[in-house]
Amino acid sequence: MKRYSRPLLYRSRSILQARFVRMRPFSPGLLRKAQKKGTETSDNDQEKAEQTKQRAQILAQKLSGVDKMSVEEAGKWLGAKKRTESRSRSRFNKVTEENDNDRIKSKSPAQIDRELKSRFKKDGIEYDPLFAQQMIKRSKQEEDLINDAIKGGDKIQKVTQDEVLSFVDWLIEDCKKRLPEQGKSNQEEVNEDLEKVMGVEDDDESLVDAFSSVYKLADKLGPSGLDKLFDFLKLLNQGGNGEMKKMVPLDRLVKLFEISGQLLDDRVRDQCVYLSGNLIYSSTPARADPINEKLYIESLVNHGEFKKALELYTSRQSKPDVVDQRFWYELGAEIYLRMSSDETVEAEKIACEIMEKFEYMHPLLISMFVERYLKLSDWDKAIGWWEKMKDVMNTYGLVDHIDIPGPQIVKDSQMVYNYYNRVDPVSWDNVTDCVVDFLKFRRITEAMIIIETATRRDKQYLLHFVDYLEHNVSYPGREYFIMTLENDADNDKQEQKFHSAISGYIRSELDPLRNTHCSSLDEATTLDELSFFLTKQLGNSSMSSENKLIISSLISSISIGSKLMSHECKDLLTILLKSHSRKGYALTSKVLDEMNKSFQLSQLHSTGLFPPASSHTYLVLVQAFGRRPQPKIPEIEALISTMQKLGIPMLTVLANQIVLAYRKAKQYTKALQFIDSFLQDEGSNRLKPTSEFFRNVMVTYRDSIASGGVDKGVRKLRLEKLRWMFKEMLETPGWEMNEPLCNETVVTFLTFGDVASTVCVLENYGLVLDKDISNDLMLAIKLKLEASVVKMESELNDHEKELLTSSIKKYRTDCGLLSIKTNLKPDKEYNWRDAACVLLRYMETFHYHPNPYSFADHWLASASFEQNEETKQKFSTQLKELQKFYSLPEVEIDEIL
Repeated sequence: MKRYSRPLLYRSRSILQARFVRMRPFSPGLLRKAQKKGTETSDNDQEKAEQTKQRAQILAQKLSGVDKMSVEEAGKWLGAKKRTESRSRSRFNKVTEENDNDRIKSKSPAQIDRELKSRFKKDGIEYDPLFAQQMIKRSKQEEDLINDAIKGGDKIQKVTQDEVLSFVDWLIEDCKKRLPEQGKSNQEEVNEDLEKVMGVEDDDESLVDAFSSVYKLADKLGPSGLDKLFDFLKLLNQGGNGEMKKMVPLDRLVKLFEISGQLLDDRVRDQCVYLSGNLIYSSTPARADPINEKLYIESLVNHGEFKKALELYTSRQSKPDVVDQRFWYELGAEIYLRMSSDETVEAEKIACEIMEKFEYMHPLLISMFVERYLKLSDWDKAIGWWEKMKDVMNTYGLVDHIDIPGPQIVKDSQMVYNYYNRVDPVSWDNVTDCVVDFLKFRRITEAMIIIETATRRDKQYLLHFVDYLEHNVSYPGREYFIMTLENDADNDKQEQKFHSAISGYIRSELDPLRNTHCSSLDEATTLDELSFFLTKQLGNSSMSSENKLIISSLISSISIGSKLMSHECKDLLTILLKSHSRKGYALTSKVLDEMNKSFQLSQLHSTGLFPPASSHTYLVLVQAFGRRPQPKIPEIEALISTMQKLGIPMLTVLANQIVLAYRKAKQYTKALQFIDSFLQDEGSNRLKPTSEFFRNVMVTYRDSIASGGVDKGVRKLRLEKLRWMFKEMLETPGWEMNEPLCNETVVTFLTFGDVASTVCVLENYGLVLDKDISNDLMLAIKLKLEASVVKMESELNDHEKELLTSSIKKYRTDCGLLSIKTNLKPDKEYNWRDAACVLLRYMETFHYHPNPYSFADHWLASASFEQNEETKQKFSTQLKELQKFYSLPEVEIDEIL
């Protein structure tokens, strides 16, 4: 396998992307070819050198004849060159078009031995058992290597210490070379160098310089050590790479730490300092100097490792190298202030020590105290710490900015100590940090006090603050601030709390930025809380990438003050509910309240940023509450009540979900009551119920009986309602029954024991709508009737069984359960009379008086002919009455049989 002299990460990446071919053992012929190829290597090198020289001449001609070459063209040319020169001669690089299974198919030792014998014999060479054994062993090694590559490649990713050191040295040197160029993008540098190359004079010396410049361009277009630094440090920190970590000496780790501390990107610098610091502190008990240890401790705090940070801080606190250094005390206070638990008492103790010992505290630390107490809702202490910053302002002044040097390595340690112990005045940024912190918690009064104080010191500060609001504060925060100022300005002059001139200037400057206006302070507050909550959800690992895209879109809409669309609010509610957090549920309630207000305002032709609530809005919530293992019925009923109070029309799709929730909770009485109210409501009747809704209703009626515990009176009442509902279904203009609904209706009427209505359903479907009966429905009818037969059979005494056994057996054989195998075929369809005939044969078997729900009918088996005719006539009369009730053609029993 090819070994790379420099970038280890490139080697690892190549390994992961490599495709391995299962090679057969070498034959002597193959060995001869390999030896011949080896002798040609030097010739190839000479040929390659000659080609390089020719390409240099061609390039010189191009440079002198072409006016300009784009960066993309140069990149493509250089990329092709690098790919050509870096192509491996390894036999493993060969890729065939076979599938992966064929490529890695292994051979048994016996098969390899047979093939070698055959090959030796064919070549006229004496068979060598030792050579064959070596080939078998090598084949096994290759097989293990391939299998390891498929499983993840742990073995092939093993590297030597020389390779690791080579890469680390390259990484350090490349990073040092690129550190001064951080401020400028790589693309800009390439364009500048390319312009220089294209402007070359047409003479030999210039062409040579141009050719050299092209190779420099190749370096810039190639990989950057700064781009690979984080990945490499992360790789070393992974648990399974302990051996590789040991290969990097401590002095190299220190250099990587120094490079990490000089990165300009705050986030990347913090991550690299954290990772490289972990490597150093896990490799040696020695401690870094206070400045570098401070840098590492700050990265630990940023990564939430407060315990380790505190241990490093306290273990050094009494050492001579920090005992008189103010920055070390400030570091300790920062650790306590950043901890998740309330450790402000310890931070206050350190603050007292700082003031007693140094009589000065840096404004940055003061602003951290302000922020911490605001998070704890301790408004008095927060404003108290602002007073401390005002004291610093009174003593050292207020300046527009403070120059801060970029990350760098300084040899003079005292200069670094002096920098971290410096005494700065209060800057505009320090004041703005405090103002924004108070605004985040909607403490407008305190924020205006700070603004007024700074403005009295320097009127230019107000311009700076307004510009900051315009470019750094999102729409919800600005809107809440402006609306509060407007409300105060509307009061009488004696009741106004804010400085009228300052307030008026802020409003006049920010008002043109308001493309939209919130309807209330509550709406602005809700938007602000949503923006903060959604931003945190971007880091939620349980959120899918699709949901994170939705979240990003929502944050963008909120931050610019765009009116939210209905579909956006549906997505918003879904995200809030998927968070499974109290804050998410609380915001769901607030969003719904704002949408309800918008619905009321829309009737007055005025709305806020939230769209009016609709049935689709409530559908999201009902689905969330109803699809739980234990549906939250009280919450669903509260939503229904709110819709009714506001007059929001209910769509059938929402009604369907409500019925499903009731049924899942086995609250059938409430489900049927809701169905009645929905179908009887004039508003909802304007929206035609769907077949899916009626199917759901049929299942609910059926389950209400099948669940048991229903007395005869309730059963009769529900059957009457079911008949009326079926009648309304048939009489609805433009609506007709489909196959799934027909199947559900048939089974439901059979569950109620209403055979006559079941025949009417089949008549409507087959005779009126001219549709065939599916074999699925025929099977369902026979199975349902068989269940009734079994019930009645179990209650018959011996004498009754003797009288009815033959007729029951005949029914089962001719059209009941035993006929399923012979009569039902997958592709067979039936006329409606075929299905109705099965029902009537069942009735005939039990003398038109089957009653699977009450078995005290001992006259059933011994009834006279006259009694049987009487019950048949009663059933026939009932069938005719129901046919008339359902507005169906009259069809006699004999016409069906």
